Amino acid sequence: MKVNKNSFLFIFIKKIVNKIRRFLIIDLNQKFDSLQEQINDLRKDSQEEQAHPPFPFFSNASFDNKNKFSTINLNDLDLGLQVGKADSRKLFDSNLCRVEDVLNEEFIDISMNKLKHPPCTNRKLWEWVYIYFMLSKHQKLNSFSSGLGFGVGSERLASAFTAAGVRILATDAPIASVLGQGWETKNQHATSLQQLHYSELVDHSIFSEKCKFEELDMNDYASIPTGYDFHWSSCVIEHLGGISKGLDFLINSAKKLNPGGIAVHTTEFNLSSGIETADNPGTCLFRKSDFNKLAQEANQHGLQLEPMIYDPGAHFLDYFVDTPPYTDVHLRLILEKYVSTSIGVVIRKESTDPSLI
Repeated sequence: MKVNKNSFLFIFIKKIVNKIRRFLIIDLNQKFDSLQEQINDLRKDSQEEQAHPPFPFFSNASFDNKNKFSTINLNDLDLGLQVGKADSRKLFDSNLCRVEDVLNEEFIDISMNKLKHPPCTNRKLWEWVYIYFMLSKHQKLNSFSSGLGFGVGSERLASAFTAAGVRILATDAPIASVLGQGWETKNQHATSLQQLHYSELVDHSIFSEKCKFEELDMNDYASIPTGYDFHWSSCVIEHLGGISKGLDFLINSAKKLNPGGIAVHTTEFNLSSGIETADNPGTCLFRKSDFNKLAQEANQHGLQLEPMIYDPGAHFLDYFVDTPPYTDVHLRLILEKYVSTSIGVVIRKESTDPSLI
């Protein structure tokens, strides 16, 4: 049904929405000022007592620019956000990256003890912990399992998985396909096994025995090897050539899993619009409708997309949109004019191959 934007009812509702938005912004700014005072007091009190700042740590520069506080378009029905649906006490109860997860004790434990990484409000760490948590939840991190990683760059996950006894094949794009795109100069592209070893996580002898590295073109589905109990990638599929190619990869790669295997991927999610989005060869932002389509296609191939909850969170820092120069609170940012954040996707393969029945 087409909405008449000149109608009295539409204009009346729009005025009410704008008034609510103004009250929300005032409330956010008041919370912002209060939080900054608390952080400054805490830093002042603890400066002489400890060598490292308390967590969560925000530098003064994080909140100098109040314009970075931006409300996400919660009233866009096409966006499909489900505010309040996730249980904030449960880690990763929402598929969207949220401050509630970063402040969760289990998140901090995985970060510090499994990844040996200082806890921080950065979405890249959120992605790594999400992947580790989901694989552990599905009992895949043990000496009986094998895992295949895509576009691994210099992330810690391969070392963390081998430390748990998993046999790993870590892969990244052929160097010729990424030259000139900046990945190789920003330490975000791997060309050797050595780039993936973190001595604080696993001894080199164990790592070199358990982990192998190969170049792999993710768009060449025939070259994706079989025989693995799980797959993972951290913000990679949005760089495969567009939304359709990203979705095609998720289906075609998951079909290569062992029966009962799972794939855990993180990617970009559009928080500005459920209709318009970036869909370019270099970067794309997925929408709820894209994952609805993925769920339907997965069922046709003996795969199942785990139910997804699109709850952006209730903490006011969930509505802080970071812009260059980036700050300590880097959970939302602007990509291709849209507000984007990370989202986690879990795909399971049926225990029995339907083609054998």
